[in-house]
Amino acid sequence: MLTFQFSFKIKIMVKRIFFILCLSSRFFSNEFSNLIKLYEERRFNEIISNYSIEYMISNKEIFSDKGILIYGKTYFMLEDYSQSLEMLNYIKGEEVNKLKFFIFINKKELDKAKKEIANLKDRNFFNAIIKIKEGEISNALNYLRDYLITDEEKSYNFTAMLIDYVYSYKKNYSNKILDTFLKNLTLELAYIGERKDSLSPLNDFLNYKKCVELIENGNTNKARNDLIDLINGTQSTVVKTLASYEYQKLN
Repeated sequence: MLTFQFSFKIKIMVKRIFFILCLSSRFFSNEFSNLIKLYEERRFNEIISNYSIEYMISNKEIFSDKGILIYGKTYFMLEDYSQSLEMLNYIKGEEVNKLKFFIFINKKELDKAKKEIANLKDRNFFNAIIKIKEGEISNALNYLRDYLITDEEKSYNFTAMLIDYVYSYKKNYSNKILDTFLKNLTLELAYIGERKDSLSPLNDFLNYKKCVELIENGNTNKARNDLIDLINGTQSTVVKTLASYEYQKLN
Protein backbone atom coordinates (compact mmCIF):
# COMPACT_ATOMS: atom_id res chain seq x y z
CA MET A 1 0.00 0.00 0.00
CA LEU A 2 2.82 2.40 0.91
CA THR A 3 4.65 1.47 -2.27
CA PHE A 4 1.54 2.28 -4.31
CA GLN A 5 1.11 5.67 -2.58
CA PHE A 6 4.78 6.51 -3.10
CA SER A 7 4.56 5.54 -6.76
CA PHE A 8 1.41 7.65 -7.17
CA LYS A 9 3.12 10.70 -5.61
CA ILE A 10 6.10 10.27 -7.93
CA LYS A 11 3.79 10.25 -10.95
CA ILE A 12 2.06 13.42 -9.76
CA MET A 13 5.43 15.12 -9.22
CA VAL A 14 6.67 14.10 -12.68
CA LYS A 15 3.50 15.47 -14.29
CA ARG A 16 3.89 18.77 -12.43
CA ILE A 17 7.54 19.08 -13.49
CA PHE A 18 6.58 18.29 -17.08
CA PHE A 19 3.81 20.90 -16.96
CA ILE A 20 6.19 23.53 -15.57
CA LEU A 21 8.79 22.73 -18.24
CA CYS A 22 6.16 23.06 -20.96
CA LEU A 23 5.07 26.44 -19.63
CA SER A 24 8.69 27.57 -19.37
CA SER A 25 9.44 26.45 -22.93
CA ARG A 26 6.37 28.25 -24.25
CA PHE A 27 7.29 31.37 -22.28
CA PHE A 28 10.82 31.56 -23.73
CA SER A 29 9.55 30.71 -27.22
CA ASN A 30 7.17 33.67 -27.00
CA GLU A 31 9.98 35.88 -25.72
CA PHE A 32 12.21 34.93 -28.64
CA SER A 33 9.41 35.64 -31.13
CA ASN A 34 8.72 38.96 -29.42
CA LEU A 35 12.41 39.92 -29.66
CA ILE A 36 12.42 39.28 -33.41
CA LYS A 37 9.17 41.18 -33.87
CA LEU A 38 10.44 44.22 -31.99
CA TYR A 39 13.64 44.22 -34.04
CA GLU A 40 11.81 43.95 -37.37
CA GLU A 41 9.61 46.89 -36.32
CA ARG A 42 12.72 48.87 -35.34
CA ARG A 43 11.54 49.28 -31.76
CA PHE A 44 15.12 49.21 -30.52
CA ASN A 45 14.68 51.16 -27.29
CA GLU A 46 11.89 48.81 -26.30
CA ILE A 47 14.19 45.82 -26.74
CA ILE A 48 16.79 47.39 -24.43
CA SER A 49 14.08 48.17 -21.87
CA ASN A 50 12.68 44.62 -21.91
CA TYR A 51 15.91 42.63 -21.99
CA SER A 52 19.32 42.94 -20.35
CA ILE A 53 22.70 41.60 -21.48
CA GLU A 54 22.85 39.38 -18.39
CA TYR A 55 19.39 37.96 -19.08
CA MET A 56 20.18 37.23 -22.74
CA ILE A 57 23.46 35.49 -21.93
CA SER A 58 22.07 33.47 -19.03
CA ASN A 59 19.32 32.20 -21.36
CA LYS A 60 21.55 31.77 -24.44
CA GLU A 61 20.34 28.20 -24.99
CA ILE A 62 16.80 29.58 -25.37
CA PHE A 63 17.49 32.67 -27.48
CA SER A 64 20.23 30.92 -29.52
CA ASP A 65 23.00 32.67 -31.40
CA LYS A 66 20.39 34.40 -33.56
CA GLY A 67 18.79 36.08 -30.56
CA ILE A 68 22.18 37.19 -29.23
CA LEU A 69 23.06 38.60 -32.66
CA ILE A 70 19.77 40.51 -32.86
CA TYR A 71 20.42 41.96 -29.43
CA GLY A 72 23.90 43.00 -30.55
CA LYS A 73 22.45 44.58 -33.70
CA THR A 74 20.00 46.49 -31.54
CA TYR A 75 22.82 48.24 -29.72
CA PHE A 76 24.49 48.83 -33.07
CA MET A 77 21.39 50.54 -34.44
CA LEU A 78 21.33 52.71 -31.30
CA GLU A 79 25.01 53.56 -31.95
CA ASP A 80 26.09 51.99 -28.65
CA TYR A 81 29.03 50.16 -30.21
CA SER A 82 30.73 49.08 -26.99
CA GLN A 83 27.66 47.17 -25.81
CA SER A 84 27.20 45.69 -29.26
CA LEU A 85 30.79 44.39 -29.26
CA GLU A 86 30.27 42.94 -25.80
CA MET A 87 27.35 40.85 -27.05
CA LEU A 88 29.34 39.63 -30.06
CA ASN A 89 31.98 38.11 -27.76
CA TYR A 90 29.51 35.30 -27.02
CA ILE A 91 28.90 34.16 -30.61
CA LYS A 92 30.80 33.51 -33.85
CA GLY A 93 30.04 33.44 -37.58
CA GLU A 94 29.90 35.46 -40.79
CA GLU A 95 27.13 37.79 -39.58
CA VAL A 96 29.08 38.50 -36.39
CA ASN A 97 32.18 39.42 -38.41
CA LYS A 98 30.10 41.73 -40.66
CA LEU A 99 28.65 43.54 -37.69
CA LYS A 100 32.11 43.97 -36.16
CA PHE A 101 33.28 45.50 -39.46
CA PHE A 102 30.50 48.10 -39.42
CA ILE A 103 31.06 48.84 -35.74
CA PHE A 104 34.73 49.63 -36.40
CA ILE A 105 33.79 51.71 -39.48
CA ASN A 106 31.45 53.85 -37.39
CA LYS A 107 34.03 54.14 -34.63
CA LYS A 108 36.53 55.30 -37.29
CA GLU A 109 38.84 52.43 -36.37
CA LEU A 110 39.71 51.55 -39.97
CA ASP A 111 42.66 49.29 -39.14
CA LYS A 112 40.42 47.03 -37.07
CA ALA A 113 37.74 47.10 -39.80
CA LYS A 114 40.33 46.03 -42.40
CA LYS A 115 41.32 43.05 -40.27
CA GLU A 116 37.70 41.86 -40.24
CA ILE A 117 37.59 41.79 -44.08
CA ALA A 118 39.78 38.66 -44.08
CA ASN A 119 36.88 36.83 -42.37
CA LEU A 120 34.21 37.98 -44.85
CA LYS A 121 32.97 36.64 -48.20
CA ASP A 122 31.96 39.88 -49.96
CA ARG A 123 35.45 41.37 -49.72
CA ASN A 124 35.13 43.71 -52.71
CA PHE A 125 32.12 45.37 -51.13
CA PHE A 126 33.80 45.86 -47.76
CA ASN A 127 37.01 47.11 -49.38
CA ALA A 128 34.86 49.68 -51.20
CA ILE A 129 33.49 50.96 -47.89
CA ILE A 130 37.06 51.28 -46.56
CA LYS A 131 38.16 53.21 -49.66
CA ILE A 132 35.20 55.60 -49.34
CA LYS A 133 36.13 56.29 -45.73
CA GLU A 134 39.73 56.90 -46.82
CA GLY A 135 38.57 59.28 -49.56
CA GLU A 136 39.68 57.07 -52.45
CA ILE A 137 36.40 57.23 -54.37
CA SER A 138 37.71 55.94 -57.73
CA ASN A 139 39.17 52.84 -56.11
CA ALA A 140 35.97 52.39 -54.13
CA LEU A 141 33.85 52.42 -57.29
CA ASN A 142 36.17 49.90 -58.94
CA TYR A 143 35.70 47.56 -55.98
CA LEU A 144 31.92 48.05 -56.15
CA ARG A 145 31.73 47.27 -59.86
CA ASP A 146 33.86 44.16 -59.44
CA TYR A 147 31.49 43.14 -56.68
CA LEU A 148 28.37 43.69 -58.77
CA ILE A 149 29.53 41.67 -61.80
CA THR A 150 30.41 38.49 -59.92
CA ASP A 151 28.02 35.54 -60.18
CA GLU A 152 28.12 34.69 -56.49
CA GLU A 153 25.14 35.20 -54.21
CA LYS A 154 25.49 38.66 -52.68
CA SER A 155 23.82 40.43 -49.76
CA TYR A 156 24.50 44.03 -50.75
CA ASN A 157 23.51 44.47 -54.41
CA PHE A 158 21.12 47.29 -53.56
CA THR A 159 23.65 49.06 -51.37
CA ALA A 160 26.50 48.75 -53.88
CA MET A 161 24.28 50.04 -56.69
CA LEU A 162 23.10 52.97 -54.56
CA ILE A 163 26.63 54.01 -53.58
CA ASP A 164 27.82 53.74 -57.16
CA TYR A 165 24.90 55.87 -58.35
CA VAL A 166 25.44 58.64 -55.82
CA TYR A 167 29.18 58.94 -56.26
CA SER A 168 29.06 58.60 -60.06
CA TYR A 169 26.03 60.68 -61.03
CA LYS A 170 25.27 63.05 -58.15
CA LYS A 171 28.62 64.80 -57.90
CA ASN A 172 26.89 68.09 -57.06
CA TYR A 173 26.10 66.74 -53.59
CA SER A 174 27.95 68.58 -50.85
CA ASN A 175 30.46 66.72 -48.71
CA LYS A 176 28.09 67.09 -45.78
CA ILE A 177 25.33 65.25 -47.65
CA LEU A 178 27.76 62.50 -48.66
CA ASP A 179 29.00 62.11 -45.08
CA THR A 180 25.43 61.89 -43.81
CA PHE A 181 24.62 59.45 -46.56
CA LEU A 182 27.50 57.13 -45.72
CA LYS A 183 26.84 57.25 -41.98
CA ASN A 184 23.16 56.42 -42.45
CA LEU A 185 24.05 53.72 -44.92
CA THR A 186 26.39 51.87 -42.59
CA LEU A 187 23.80 52.10 -39.83
CA GLU A 188 21.19 50.55 -42.09
CA LEU A 189 23.24 47.75 -43.61
CA ALA A 190 22.62 45.27 -40.81
CA TYR A 191 18.91 45.74 -41.36
CA ILE A 192 18.66 46.24 -45.13
CA GLY A 193 20.83 43.24 -45.83
CA GLU A 194 18.12 40.99 -44.44
CA ARG A 195 15.19 42.44 -46.37
CA LYS A 196 14.23 40.42 -49.43
CA ASP A 197 10.47 41.06 -49.39
CA SER A 198 8.17 43.78 -50.73
CA LEU A 199 9.40 46.18 -48.06
CA SER A 200 12.90 46.20 -49.55
CA PRO A 201 14.27 49.74 -49.96
CA LEU A 202 15.22 48.86 -53.53
CA ASN A 203 11.70 49.84 -54.64
CA ASP A 204 12.06 53.19 -52.89
CA PHE A 205 15.41 53.78 -54.56
CA LEU A 206 13.91 53.08 -58.00
CA ASN A 207 11.10 55.55 -57.23
CA TYR A 208 13.73 58.09 -56.21
CA LYS A 209 15.47 57.65 -59.58
CA LYS A 210 12.13 58.22 -61.33
CA CYS A 211 11.77 61.50 -59.43
CA VAL A 212 15.23 62.55 -60.60
CA GLU A 213 14.23 61.76 -64.19
CA LEU A 214 11.08 63.87 -63.79
CA ILE A 215 13.19 66.80 -62.60
CA GLU A 216 15.63 66.40 -65.50
CA ASN A 217 12.67 66.39 -67.92
CA GLY A 218 11.24 69.57 -66.38
CA ASN A 219 8.21 67.94 -64.72
CA THR A 220 8.96 69.52 -61.36
CA ASN A 221 5.41 69.61 -59.98
CA LYS A 222 4.95 65.85 -60.21
CA ALA A 223 8.50 65.30 -58.98
CA ARG A 224 7.81 67.50 -55.94
CA ASN A 225 4.65 65.54 -55.03
CA ASP A 226 6.31 62.16 -55.59
CA LEU A 227 9.30 63.18 -53.50
CA ILE A 228 7.02 64.17 -50.60
CA ASP A 229 5.30 60.77 -50.79
CA LEU A 230 8.68 59.05 -50.86
CA ILE A 231 10.08 61.03 -47.92
CA ASN A 232 7.00 60.24 -45.82
CA GLY A 233 6.73 56.62 -46.90
CA THR A 234 10.22 55.12 -47.10
CA GLN A 235 11.75 53.17 -44.23
CA SER A 236 15.23 53.73 -45.63
CA THR A 237 17.12 56.61 -44.05
CA VAL A 238 19.43 56.66 -47.06
CA VAL A 239 16.63 57.05 -49.60
CA LYS A 240 14.93 59.62 -47.35
CA THR A 241 18.17 61.64 -47.27
CA LEU A 242 18.53 61.53 -51.05
CA ALA A 243 14.88 62.43 -51.66
CA SER A 244 15.00 65.27 -49.12
CA TYR A 245 18.04 66.74 -50.83
CA GLU A 246 16.29 66.73 -54.22
CA TYR A 247 13.14 68.20 -52.70
CA GLN A 248 15.08 71.05 -51.04
CA LYS A 249 16.65 71.95 -54.38
CA LEU A 250 13.15 72.39 -55.88
CA ASN A 251 12.04 74.85 -53.19
